[in-house]
Amino acid sequence: MNNVLSVTSTASCLGLRVPWAAKNVRCANVVKSFAGSSRCTTTKQDLRLLSTGTSVYKSTIGIQLGWRARPNIPRYFDQLCKQTTLLSKAAYAKAARPHRKVPQRYSPIQHVAHGVPTQEQTPNDREFRGIFGPTVDKKTGHKVIQLLQAQRIAGTIDQGITAPGVSEHMTANALAWLRVHKPLDEDAAIIARLDKEDQRVYIPQQNPADSHLSGHSALQAIKDQRDKAAAEAAQEAAAEAEAKRANAPPDASVPAPNTTGGAIVARRPEPAWVQKYRAKAILSTSPEPPSMTHFQRLWPSTLLTLSVVTLSVLLAQNYTPPKRSARLFPYLPPAAATLLVLINVNFVVFLLWRVPPAWQVLNRYAMMIPGAPRAFSMIGAVFSHQRPLHLVSNMAFLWYFGSKLHDDIGRGSFLAVYFATGALSSYFSLTVNVLRRFLISASIGASGAVMGVIATWLAYHSDAAFSFIFLPSDLLPSLSSHVILFFLIAFEVAGIRLQWRRTDHLGHLGGLLSGIASAHFLKDRARQRKEAEASRTENVGVVKQIQERRL
Repeated sequence: MNNVLSVTSTASCLGLRVPWAAKNVRCANVVKSFAGSSRCTTTKQDLRLLSTGTSVYKSTIGIQLGWRARPNIPRYFDQLCKQTTLLSKAAYAKAARPHRKVPQRYSPIQHVAHGVPTQEQTPNDREFRGIFGPTVDKKTGHKVIQLLQAQRIAGTIDQGITAPGVSEHMTANALAWLRVHKPLDEDAAIIARLDKEDQRVYIPQQNPADSHLSGHSALQAIKDQRDKAAAEAAQEAAAEAEAKRANAPPDASVPAPNTTGGAIVARRPEPAWVQKYRAKAILSTSPEPPSMTHFQRLWPSTLLTLSVVTLSVLLAQNYTPPKRSARLFPYLPPAAATLLVLINVNFVVFLLWRVPPAWQVLNRYAMMIPGAPRAFSMIGAVFSHQRPLHLVSNMAFLWYFGSKLHDDIGRGSFLAVYFATGALSSYFSLTVNVLRRFLISASIGASGAVMGVIATWLAYHSDAAFSFIFLPSDLLPSLSSHVILFFLIAFEVAGIRLQWRRTDHLGHLGGLLSGIASAHFLKDRARQRKEAEASRTENVGVVKQIQERRL
């Protein structure tokens, strides 16, 4: 370095990790080899690539390093030393900064049961419905599957699990799915668990009263005395309840002994005659529906639905309104009389659900059950309601839209629409539930027929525009009937896809579709009638002209 005009400044060896130095300096040990020092030496030179600059001489050192050096003017020495020192300090601060941990992707959710972590099981929607049916939500079902897998791994599958709304059949289906998709030697796991239990050493717990560290405690003695008195009182209460249960008649219900210390109000037992009719109304004592094929479940209801639709078409085509003197209620408008009869029938069936002797008939013919369907339930369920709010809401919509549709198409066509759409809505819900294996469910209510009436009225007035009476027309423009029908159908489809409970969205969708079809049938029939009347009028005019010419 003696033959090179240069001045050096020393700094701690940081590898020259500043941005510009990383491009122009190979390594700090190269300079170290020239200076012969254990510290990194920064040479006051202008370092450039060989490919840049043409007026700089080539030195042997520069050629070996891939660089060539040009002495700088001495007046820049102070400034360059200061810059080098600042850059070295910045590089040291950056190197001393703790390394930022990049967040890694979390592993799949793990649930710990019996001390064994298990990965989350994810059956698809079709498999999930086949395992649990429509009555169990996805959160509960996945939790059951995870616990079963944990028991399989821990060797405790023989102990079983319990979950709200999950039957033994569903648990067996979930276990069968795990055995297919997650094979595991369950017997070996059980044997390993038993071996661990046999090898476990039991160490009795030391009594604090016998320990020389704690000694005798007066508070502990009072607590033990109270616990002993509470246990004796609970035993006496259990003995008295057992004696009452042994001496009571078979049908009487005796409350269970109270072990919580709170007051229990015994539920009033049902009379014997009510219990008798309740037992008669039970359709089956088996927790599973009867084993039947799809054809066996559907063909009786199919025949009845086709019969109802055929009779409805004949009624719409051949009904002749009676004279006012021949009507049962001559002073009521025809629409009001028809709707009041339908509403009263629904109200009578609602009252029959409060009469125990009628439960047996209502369970069979006024409730649509996919697991054990009966043909007449396609119509009986349309007039059946158990809750007051359900009845009032359906009858209110029926009165509002039914009166308008009745005035447009007449009594015969209105009754045909009500019965046909009601039967088709029930049959649509039954068919889809049977094909999807959703057998443990039931459906009642006139909402399918009411949806059919609403869809028929909207589709019948396809050219009309509707607005909301509680909103100004400037805020929300009028909506056509097609837009309203689209939103109604989209809402029911969303309820089916998202499995919203407490509402038969399949029945509602069937009622809407059958109502649209009924409206097209009625409009086509009205058009044919107008054409026939026009042709008849034309023929009468021709006959009159011929008669006038003869005269």
